[in-house]
Amino acid sequence: KILIVAGRRIFLHSYHAIRSSQSLSVMPRQKSKDNSIESRTLIVKLYLSGLKMVEIARKLEKSRTTVSSIVSYWRKTRKLSRGKRTGRNLKFSGRTVRRLRLLILLSRFSSRRRLYNMFCDQYGTEMSFTTYRRYTKRIGAYRAPNAKKETLSIRHRTQRLGWVRSHRFWLVQQWQKVIFSDECCIKIGQND
Repeated sequence: KILIVAGRRIFLHSYHAIRSSQSLSVMPRQKSKDNSIESRTLIVKLYLSGLKMVEIARKLEKSRTTVSSIVSYWRKTRKLSRGKRTGRNLKFSGRTVRRLRLLILLSRFSSRRRLYNMFCDQYGTEMSFTTYRRYTKRIGAYRAPNAKKETLSIRHRTQRLGWVRSHRFWLVQQWQKVIFSDECCIKIGQND
């Protein structure tokens, strides 16, 4: 005989198994992320009370492997949770990161590649350029494009120098006759 529950086939050896005092309850297992401390504590308490892992899994509607891994971890370490997973250790200590921050602040107008070379040469550290970029990002340093400025040609430079040389011995009375066009004029109490 076949009983279909929640889209799964369950083969029954006899009709009597359904009518017995043990109820046949098969529910589709859902992945449960509810493995909080309370849930883990309950699993360990039920295990200590003498229940088997299969019974605990049925009672709490968790997979047997989840219950088994929680109980086996508790038996090894006497801890309920694995704590914070930190991943791989950092390549550099806090001191090295502070040195990097200081170098960036002192020579902030240098390019990223030049700063990388300076840092590796100055402190003798071995790191890839990708690691350097990752650490500068973690520090909060970011790159910005340089401001666009018009470059002065040789002709402009010579003209400016000639003007300065010709006006260097002017007196105050002569400078008072000059109107500087880059100054701002504000009239108080009048409309422009």
